[in-house]
Amino acid sequence: HSYFIAEYYLNKIKDDYLILQDHIFYYLANSLRLQEKYDQAEEYYLKLIQKYPDSIWAEKASLEYADMFYIREDYITAENEYEHFRTAFPHSSYMPYCLFQLATCQEMNGKKDLAFENYKKIWLNYPLNEYSEIARENLNKLAEDSSIELFIPTANQIYNRGKIFFGIYHYNSALDEFNKILQGDYLNKLSPEMHSKTLFKKGMCYYNLRDYNQSKDYLSLSYEKSPYGPLADDSLYYFGRSLTNLNLDADAISYYQKLLKLFPNSNYCDDALYRTGRIYSLKGDFKNAASYFQKISNDYPGGDKLPDALWELGWIQYRSADYSAAKTTFSNYASSYKGTSLEEKGLFWQAKCHQKLGENDKAADLYKKIVNLNSYSYYTFASGEMLTDMNKEVQIKK
Repeated sequence: HSYFIAEYYLNKIKDDYLILQDHIFYYLANSLRLQEKYDQAEEYYLKLIQKYPDSIWAEKASLEYADMFYIREDYITAENEYEHFRTAFPHSSYMPYCLFQLATCQEMNGKKDLAFENYKKIWLNYPLNEYSEIARENLNKLAEDSSIELFIPTANQIYNRGKIFFGIYHYNSALDEFNKILQGDYLNKLSPEMHSKTLFKKGMCYYNLRDYNQSKDYLSLSYEKSPYGPLADDSLYYFGRSLTNLNLDADAISYYQKLLKLFPNSNYCDDALYRTGRIYSLKGDFKNAASYFQKISNDYPGGDKLPDALWELGWIQYRSADYSAAKTTFSNYASSYKGTSLEEKGLFWQAKCHQKLGENDKAADLYKKIVNLNSYSYYTFASGEMLTDMNKEVQIKK
């Protein structure tokens, strides 16, 4: 009843509000479809698709237009329209539905091999979708009912499904997929690299589930399977991280050292140095900690751990009353991150070091520089207070 009323009012305004015409066409087509007035619905879907190909409704309209033919069991036209949708909207969130409808039409049209391929795509690429398991059942039925061979996914295909689950944080589902590869016929035929990759992903599932005991076991196995493979450095690094999380600090350091020695160009080297420095720092061994933070600055100045390392190093030097060294470190920190909030932080602590060394004029200049950056941050007002305490004139612009 309400769709009938909607149709009535939409018909009244469809020629008056041209700026909204694509919206009107879509809702008109939809209300006609829901009243099962398929011929009229089809007409408005087609008008929308042809006149407004860039409309926000073009995607839904194209799919529902294909559905019109499916509902009326015109499977040949429906197949063509689903194919058209697939080409026109390759990244659509409706793709699993489209592929399923397309495969169903292809089955009805006797194109069982094409239907088989599309069911397979759903199962392989959309494992979380509601159509995934139905597609798998349909694959088995097709193999039973025709000369098509039973679908047995390759280890690589199962691995990729596992990766999709992993990428959306469904770690237990990912584990189910990786476990399939690590048994029976698959296991006997695995290349060392695929074996290592699967063990690594399994280890990372457990790592993200915070089961560090299981994680370290699989990461260790991954490394042993392919000690010079593309994931060897990743395995060593996360093995160290798992050990750190288990409070096995000495063992963790030995694995970070192994990573640094065997893979000096790894992306994880600065992280390994930083984490080693942090372990020593938390134990109160500041001399060793400082040497690791310094090494990041010397050997990996382009790495993303540089700001953390410089800060840790400067803070250790400051607390150890080595104000001259701390002053240099905080100066490097500030100049490395010009134009960011880290610059102010570095300048502020550099100024504090100058004060400790009795170099009050230099300290005052730095505090003024921070105030003049006009960022109105914590350091703006802290620097203003420092200048007031030093009896220096200061004005923070309002």
